[in-house]
Amino acid sequence: MATCSLMLCLASPAFADSSEDDTKEVVIEKIQQTKAILESIDDSDYDTFLELTADTKISEKINEDNFETLVSAYQLLKDGDKEAAKELFSELDVRPTKKKQKRIKKVHQVKTILDAIDTGDYDAWLDAVPENGKITEIINEENFEDFVYAHEVLKDGDKETAEELFEELGLKPPRKHFGKKLDNHITNNEDQ
Repeated sequence: MATCSLMLCLASPAFADSSEDDTKEVVIEKIQQTKAILESIDDSDYDTFLELTADTKISEKINEDNFETLVSAYQLLKDGDKEAAKELFSELDVRPTKKKQKRIKKVHQVKTILDAIDTGDYDAWLDAVPENGKITEIINEENFEDFVYAHEVLKDGDKETAEELFEELGLKPPRKHFGKKLDNHITNNEDQ
């Protein structure tokens, strides 16, 4: 069997067919699917993991007998023990490439940012956004609640009102297409 990357294995089918032209809604759906897969690993929930990864390459490699090894490897990776995680992933014949490791780290970052926005947790949001992110120069503890509200309005589908709210905050609204700049609006708001 061909070795699959960590991201493909853990997030398939979520990001297996990613494209630079993915719309915001498609990217959010993929992030949510990835989040569900990773949560099933975090929760040691093999049945949910199996359901979410059916008919993917990971389902050819991970079974009920070795699922706990995947859980352990993933936990080691999250804890920063890359070498120990690498050994376990190797046992599973799951060898992540550096590019895919970077991508999963980015997905985790976006997930953490979105979770913080969803829960209105400014401190968690601030910890999750890049230190050099321009958005931290605009969003602060005083206007974070407005930022959260703008995201809620956007999620509810009122794009026009959301755009106005983001502009009032001094931000450009999230783009229609995320692609390589998946979290551009949230982390950097680069085009400011």
